[in-house]
Amino acid sequence: MQLNPERLAQVELYKELDFTKGSEFQEIVNLAADICETPVALITLLDKDTCWHRAPYGTDVASMPGEISFCRYTLQEEEMFVIADTKQDNRFTHYPLVAMNPGVRFYAGVPLTVNEDKKVGTLCCLGDKPKQITPVQRKIMGILGRQVAYLMELELNEKLLKKQITEIEEKNAILTKIAYMQSHELRRPVASIIGIMNFIKEEEYNADANYLRMLNEAVMELDEKIHVIVQMT
Repeated sequence: MQLNPERLAQVELYKELDFTKGSEFQEIVNLAADICETPVALITLLDKDTCWHRAPYGTDVASMPGEISFCRYTLQEEEMFVIADTKQDNRFTHYPLVAMNPGVRFYAGVPLTVNEDKKVGTLCCLGDKPKQITPVQRKIMGILGRQVAYLMELELNEKLLKKQITEIEEKNAILTKIAYMQSHELRRPVASIIGIMNFIKEEEYNADANYLRMLNEAVMELDEKIHVIVQMT
């Protein structure tokens, strides 16, 4: 399993995507199963400890421990990783999925590379019989894997854009409210302060207690409004 922090950060972003939105992901997974002639196919996302299953075909298992996932080996490849017969490969004979009956005997997966070089998961097919994969199947699986990665990036960018639009709209609403307060609610205490100061000037700065009380109230009101604006920003 690749523990690169940048890769894991990307995985966390893509784990939040809704792979059931629309039918594109499921159609690609179904096509992969048809191309490789296997009963199971799925998209996987691999974080530090878990292999998460998305848009599965032929299985309802939502996840499995990363340490017993075939897909972790796919992340080490640039293109396809194939296990023609899991029971003939010492790396996998102890895997529970291999030992069970019927077990996984065939695996083929292509890495899903996003953000130029981050391998976040796989598009993979699993079968219960040993088999060889043809050059044409290998080529088509590579194309399908790139298409899945492209769709994932598209969905993530759309999600992030919607989030940014929402944040901008919220900030605009706050700015509008601040502008209203500045043009209306702040004007009253400021006008009061100016008026009281003019009275004090007219009396040659010999202000009585009543003027000072009124001035203090206006200043306190102004200070309260300013605090409200600061809390909004």
